[in-house]
Amino acid sequence: MSLSNKRSLSSPVTKYYQWRGNEGTLSYYDKELRKNVPIALPLNFVVLDQLSMIKGFSDDYQGSFSSNEVRSVKDTLRVICYGKNNKNETKTYNIAEGSYETIKDQIKSLGARYTKSVYVVIIDDKNDLELVNFQLMGSALAPLFEARINDDGHVIRLGVNPEQKVKGKSTYYEPTFTKLAAATDEVMKQLVEMDEELQSYLKDYLTRNNEIKEIDDEPDLDSEDYRATMLLGSTFPSMD
Repeated sequence: MSLSNKRSLSSPVTKYYQWRGNEGTLSYYDKELRKNVPIALPLNFVVLDQLSMIKGFSDDYQGSFSSNEVRSVKDTLRVICYGKNNKNETKTYNIAEGSYETIKDQIKSLGARYTKSVYVVIIDDKNDLELVNFQLMGSALAPLFEARINDDGHVIRLGVNPEQKVKGKSTYYEPTFTKLAAATDEVMKQLVEMDEELQSYLKDYLTRNNEIKEIDDEPDLDSEDYRATMLLGSTFPSMD
């Protein structure tokens, strides 16, 4: 380790959003307000990169699942749960470790789900840019794949009217994604610069044993929110 390589790089991501399937909203957790704040829709964004991870909520442990992020589902995932013990004290539980294929049955039985960690740049009406992260699982996955969203420089619109779905007695909402034209040359130049910073961070992160991030501005979803988000009304992608 050299003098200049002792510290890990800080993430350039400003906010972490999650799709709330029971409400049909995309929200982030505001530390100052101490509540989940939905972002106004519609919004336009460009994808910079996509990784995979595990998220979810455990009734048994009364807490949320999380994992490291990986490039491939064949890479090693380490799943933990930030829960509570029988004395109602906060405790971190080690749940599973292995490729998604080897651990999926175990973690799904506990309430954890495959999640896409999508790094995007939001573009507002004034062409101001913000690098954020979308964590999409359950009911949000199929629309993501059906829209063929990737890092090709096209602008994607997250629509104002989510699609209502019904499974049994439960009603939930899927996001609607529409692929628009490619970003302008002026915006693309800024996107490339932002992606270069992101890739430097991800390269550092992925080579440092893929630690599990502790994100204090991540939406604090309760068990009802997680159940709605993870409803399998959408088809999960094939995990080869």
